[in-house]
Amino acid sequence: MQPWKSSMLGACLFTLSFTLSNAGQLRANDPAAKQPALNGPTNSKSGIGEQKTAKPANVQALYRFYDHELNEHLYSSKQEEVADWRLKKHLREHVIIGDISPVALPGTVRLWRGSREDGKHYFYFKAAGKVPNVKVEDNKFEVWVWTKAGDGRIPVYGHTWTDDTDVFLEVDLKNVSKFRADSQDALGVSRLSLSDKGDETPVFYVYPHAAAKDPKVVPLANAQAPKEPPKKSEPGTVGKKSARPDNLQPFIRFYNDELNEHIYSLKPEELEEWRKKKTFREQIIIGDASPVELPGTLRLWRAVRDDGKHYFYFKSSGKGPKLKVEDLKFQVWVWTEPGDGRIPIYGNTWIDETDIFLDDDFNNVDKFRTDSLTALGVNRLSLAEDGDGTPIFYVYPHVVPKDAKPKAK
Repeated sequence: MQPWKSSMLGACLFTLSFTLSNAGQLRANDPAAKQPALNGPTNSKSGIGEQKTAKPANVQALYRFYDHELNEHLYSSKQEEVADWRLKKHLREHVIIGDISPVALPGTVRLWRGSREDGKHYFYFKAAGKVPNVKVEDNKFEVWVWTKAGDGRIPVYGHTWTDDTDVFLEVDLKNVSKFRADSQDALGVSRLSLSDKGDETPVFYVYPHAAAKDPKVVPLANAQAPKEPPKKSEPGTVGKKSARPDNLQPFIRFYNDELNEHIYSLKPEELEEWRKKKTFREQIIIGDASPVELPGTLRLWRAVRDDGKHYFYFKSSGKGPKLKVEDLKFQVWVWTEPGDGRIPIYGNTWIDETDIFLDDDFNNVDKFRTDSLTALGVNRLSLAEDGDGTPIFYVYPHVVPKDAKPKAK
């Protein structure tokens, strides 16, 4: 690896100790260092650790965001900070890197975060104190990661901007390589590897993220797939046609530009309110759903987080932590099986199970997944265990009522 090109930057980093990008080299030359160099095994490209055992209790998710004002990736594991970031328009949530420890455990090393006067951040494996123009965020960022594979841990790879800011961390080496190539093509800049042996060497290890189980709510993403889905090669296939129920209402999809999420309703009063908001854009009618329980239907629930983002559920026996179930605003019943002319609904969701994208056209769902992966480097989660090609539920095709009045132009 090349030495620091700026003597001022080099002095700053050396005084504050060392950044991720030269951690292995400096640690190897430091006889007082107790932790091994983070060079990792050479056969860890698969992302699989060694022997799998139970992971420690009380681990926390390490989130990656992107700051569009400062053009840098940013990381946190504190729920309060993550919730605050979600409210800021210039911060975009990307992925969960994995599960880390908020306290020191055997085999871990602390990861530190420091901020410059201009707001950009450095990440460190050791912080002996504060230096001019850099503030160590020791209380905001309490993260310990593992230095070796094993116990089911997965490797984390990455690289950084030429001044050691904008650290890009990922568990998928392909995404790391792609981001490097894109930076080279678009900006003509070759980013610096976080390991002195190159991008293919892990920087540290974490546990795969496992969503916490909430006994009070069952997310739509974990719902059981319908019993009789149409063939995946025939998206949009309808069942046997017969009389449809009366008093169905259009189930409409909007997009909230302020919160970057899709949102759904069939209540006329709520829909009219949304149409008046500049941040809401009406998109399509998914289909016709029922506002009351009917034979063969299952209630779909909607809940809102403190930051305004929404979850959708197939079961809600009460309120989950920091969630407000909108049981009066959102009264929607959908069908669990095809038949009687009903059409299948497919979908996927953001990595935290918000921003659910529902559509009756499988091709649109597939395209939205591809576009998200291309533009944001994020692989959205399928709403069915068998993948996007499996329907989540069924509705009736939308039919305009005969007595409907045309909208004023």
